[in-house]
Amino acid sequence: MKQLDEIIQGYITNGGSAQALEDTSGNTVSYPELGSALNSYTEQIKTKLPAGKKSIIAVISERNIQLPALLYAVICSGNAYVPIDHRFPAERVSAILDEARPNAVIIQDKYREAFEGLCGTAAESIALNEIHTLLIFDREPATIPDDTAYILYTSGSTGVPKGVIHTQHSVLSFLQWCSDAIACGQGSRFISISPLQFDLSVFDMYFFLFRAGTLLLLTEAELANHRMLAKIIFEHKVNCIYATPSLFQLLCNGGKLQQYDFGHVSHILLAGEPLYWTLLHEMKPYFTNANCYNLYGPTETNVCCYYEVKFEEEALNPVAVPIGKPCGDTRIHLEVYDDPAMPELWIASATLMYGYVAAEASFRYLDGIKYYNTGDLVKTGGAGNLVFCGRRDRMIKKNGFRVEPAEIERYIKELPGVLQAVAVPAPINNTVKLVIFIQSGKAYSLLDIKQYCLQKLPYYMVPDDVVMVDELPVNLNNKTDVQQLIEKYVK
Repeated sequence: MKQLDEIIQGYITNGGSAQALEDTSGNTVSYPELGSALNSYTEQIKTKLPAGKKSIIAVISERNIQLPALLYAVICSGNAYVPIDHRFPAERVSAILDEARPNAVIIQDKYREAFEGLCGTAAESIALNEIHTLLIFDREPATIPDDTAYILYTSGSTGVPKGVIHTQHSVLSFLQWCSDAIACGQGSRFISISPLQFDLSVFDMYFFLFRAGTLLLLTEAELANHRMLAKIIFEHKVNCIYATPSLFQLLCNGGKLQQYDFGHVSHILLAGEPLYWTLLHEMKPYFTNANCYNLYGPTETNVCCYYEVKFEEEALNPVAVPIGKPCGDTRIHLEVYDDPAMPELWIASATLMYGYVAAEASFRYLDGIKYYNTGDLVKTGGAGNLVFCGRRDRMIKKNGFRVEPAEIERYIKELPGVLQAVAVPAPINNTVKLVIFIQSGKAYSLLDIKQYCLQKLPYYMVPDDVVMVDELPVNLNNKTDVQQLIEKYVK
């Protein structure tokens, strides 16, 4: 099996004279230009970093038209990258740098001054292009496998970020599955929406190469303006969109989608959060020609289960859209704990991570095969599809009873007019209050919610308070920002 670096170089060569990259300012990069930039960056990195030794290179940059070639160059030079968002607080950046100990940093020059204090004093500085610099540091990086492609830091259940190590083999296995399962045509147009530290970005940054396609790279300001984003998707005739359900909910709420004909959108991939039929019905009138997929998988596994949306199957699994069945060679193990109807999902797959940089990974060997514990609870729904039911580690104790917030959210979303609902535990006066935040076209009082929930749920799962919101906040990864909701409520 070829390595990821060979695949990248091969697909760039096979792209011919087609356009590979573009932005909304009119800048474009052809496949030959992308190959030339890749070769130049690769040579500079190889020249400056120790030969025959795996380096870890931190990447601190906005999404821009130069970024893909820089990422490819890290891999093609035999090294691994760890993306760090420039919007991260200093404490989180320091935690990542202290654990991964990158011996080089590719940094966008506008952020160099702010981050130099955290990165330490560079032994050498090399200008890679007009806006990026390679900083070399005299330190020993963390020990990682020789074929590591990248490290993504994700929030752990303990609140401490964990560095997820993915090898060239696991990344390539994921991309090959995408190529087999997602039938985007040659020359398709893709859009980069997810930040680099979010695992959805792996599809954005690499898969377009498999289709000799064009990747549209947006600025943070363009992504934050949902009307502008909708207009860009239309004007640039994007064919394939990979994003969270929360982002599509924001587009439906404020993107003025009715102004545009999105008939050119052929594939919509949704991942990162539970998906509900209510959102798909909101999207359906605007994206009439799109094949929709619900993709499931934590950062540790890449995508490991998927469901191609079939509206005629909604009655089989009402409310929540299934996460479907295992991808490719993926194997699953369902571990029963308290509720036999809602076991915990374990995954074995070629797309599975190697492990964490420092933390202990939850692996288990069954019949000689390595499985990873996702911590997610599932049930087997209609047509044998798996349905996500929540997380074991999101369970809370309320008056001695176990409460799963996802179960409450599922029922609240059945109420007329409700678009989104998030149940969170709010610490008040040394007790935990169960608060439900509801985004809805119809207002509901606490009495309404209590009376309704008493009909659906055990008494101990009835929310203590309800907060109606115009929009649920999202974090840098376009997921609902639960921590922000808790902080606002407590204040």
